[in-house]
Amino acid sequence: MGFRDLTAFNEVLLSKQGWRILTEPNSFVAIVLKAKYFPHIQFLLAKQGHRFSYVWQSIQKASW
Repeated sequence: MGFRDLTAFNEVLLSKQGWRILTEPNSFVAIVLKAKYFPHIQFLLAKQGHRFSYVWQSIQKASW
């Protein structure tokens, strides 16, 4: 594929997942992540915690 900057590519993919959570709240991924990490608030208002998974922390970081 020829990606030169894997860090930037990874951040783009994580941002895309954050966007998908916002635009497709009924998708399987959005439902599972909401139930586990932010059951009572909106995605953008969810706080980062030290015990959250690496994937969830990365999605949040890329979405800010």
